[in-house]
Amino acid sequence: KETVYALYYDKLRRTIETQGTLNFPQASGDKLYGKLTMVITVGSQGELLQTEVISSSRNPLLDERAVAIERSAAPCEPFNTKMRRQADQIEVVSRFMFSRDDTLSSRILVPDN
Repeated sequence: KETVYALYYDKLRRTIETQGTLNFPQASGDKLYGKLTMVITVGSQGELLQTEVISSSRNPLLDERAVAIERSAAPCEPFNTKMRRQADQIEVVSRFMFSRDDTLSSRILVPDN
């Protein structure tokens, strides 16, 4: 993918991971662990337009907390001029893994087009 998008995706990933690690999901004092996949739609001004869990962790509370973490990471940086010429918004598919070392790691899956 173009460098301009790669840098944007990497910063977005790092921001989400930081928020998820600082606000690690819990229920009744117990940490919630698992994996899920979300689609995140970001507008050209960096606003979070939509989040959708497309592959559940099978724990509705963890899925809900992951959406809340994503929302707390917003707003993102506005698109630069080059990005705005190409898109009004981007959809990012991201895999989240809440692991036993109490960190969130994410992997952004970049489309081929």
